[in-house]
Amino acid sequence: MRYQVLGPLGLWRGSDEIPLAPAKWRMLLAVLLCDANQVVSTDRLVAELWGADPPQSVDKLLQGYVSRVRRALGDESGRLLVTHAQGYRAHGYRLVVAPGEVDAHWFVELIEQGGRELDGGAPETAAERLEEALGLWRDAPFADVPPTPALEAEAMRFAGYRTQARESRIEARLRLGRHDAVLDELDALVAEHPLREGLRGRLMLALYRAGRQADALAAYQDLRHQLAEELGIEPGPPLQQLRQQILRADASLLLGARPPAEPARAAERRPVVVPRELPHLSATFVGRAGESSVLHQLLQDGDEGRVAMAVIDDAGGVGKSALAIHTAHQLAERFPDGQFYVDLHGATAGLTPLEPGEVLGRFLATLGVPEVAIPSNTEEAAATFRSLVADRRLLVVLDNAAGVEQVRPLLPAGPGCAVVITSREILTSLEGATHLHLGVMFHDQATALLERLVGKERVAAEPEATDAIVQMCGRLPLALRIVGARMAARPSWPLSAFVERLTDAQNRLDEIPGGRCRCAPAGSRPSTPGLSRCPP
Repeated sequence: MRYQVLGPLGLWRGSDEIPLAPAKWRMLLAVLLCDANQVVSTDRLVAELWGADPPQSVDKLLQGYVSRVRRALGDESGRLLVTHAQGYRAHGYRLVVAPGEVDAHWFVELIEQGGRELDGGAPETAAERLEEALGLWRDAPFADVPPTPALEAEAMRFAGYRTQARESRIEARLRLGRHDAVLDELDALVAEHPLREGLRGRLMLALYRAGRQADALAAYQDLRHQLAEELGIEPGPPLQQLRQQILRADASLLLGARPPAEPARAAERRPVVVPRELPHLSATFVGRAGESSVLHQLLQDGDEGRVAMAVIDDAGGVGKSALAIHTAHQLAERFPDGQFYVDLHGATAGLTPLEPGEVLGRFLATLGVPEVAIPSNTEEAAATFRSLVADRRLLVVLDNAAGVEQVRPLLPAGPGCAVVITSREILTSLEGATHLHLGVMFHDQATALLERLVGKERVAAEPEATDAIVQMCGRLPLALRIVGARMAARPSWPLSAFVERLTDAQNRLDEIPGGRCRCAPAGSRPSTPGLSRCPP
């Protein structure tokens, strides 16, 4: 079998393409491909294919779709699409996929090979691997499959790999002196990601090597203006240094960013691992400009000689994690040695908070420490972690912390590092931390969030209903997202219909798990950003 997911979903047996026309069949196969060789529960498949309102006969429908996909695969015996049962009822399905059968798997493998070749001082081979990987990209992943949460997340992940491959291919070509060949692609990538300083630096270098010193300096000034306008910050030190080198016409810029490693030593040299663990940015993040500015100032201008540390606290659902992740992405270029992220499950229902030793094990493994060399003792593991990152510029995001004792062993000590912590607790005993009390959103921010979720037209058409929904949700982002998702799933319903549902106390509990927000009463406004609190 051969599966194509980088573009419209394709299914091949040998040289014969197998049609899979009905949308639900394609959705089922695509979701199973997202977790190939793993059991996907029937509950999850139902949620992916039908959302929150499945039909009463959903079990029979799902069994029927599985049978039809099996027939398309020529798998009447169920060896490729395996049923996992409990008693007489299927509780999950597993799609058996061999290595190389899915184009996306080979796509990722080629990109990782290219990265290893680049780190090992072989830019020519790296460029070939990355070119082959990018040649597999036909269009957006699952382009002809109706979107589901799993497919959207997987498509975003592969899009991130594609951007990484394009950047790495550019870097390989720059090291080979092919600066003219990368200018057009660099222009396009910079237009897609205008605030990524690494891309801007490569564009400046390519322009300078092409004899366009003035254009290289203009590219720097353009980024500086955008950063000042949008974030109120300056370009980072590496880019400032590159600008100075261009101004001085530094001859070393013409020799490449790094001399090739000797072949004998390249295989022996251990590549530097750069973690990039931040979750994807939410397309619906709005507001919080004041709080974000406070975080930017703190993490950008931390006191010399110590780790800059911010703790965002308040009640559940106010958007602590979203603010932390959004800010971390904006500042990622400030921390070129990587960004760690971990959800500590400090207040996640049904999950036990992670032990510091477990988290340190993950960190050390990411940094390239062999499993047998990771200390089992938490104190020793913490000391090893601090030693490895002492001279690096790292950003560590510790989300959903249970308390001080959980996070203290996870803190780096190098002055180039920064830490963002979110917690429902006020971690007052955490030495050196600056505390940011988040609070609920302003009314206009909550309205803007609702616009992102259900569309400006619907919100503008019913301003009174919009205001009522915002107030009933207590201006709480989590509640607004839950209600907004249900409104988006029913585009034909007027917003006033949801007001009626929320007005009834029982329905409000159904629409917003946990009931109405316990934060400030409707009609009140949060105080100065960063200082408001949700009362217990």
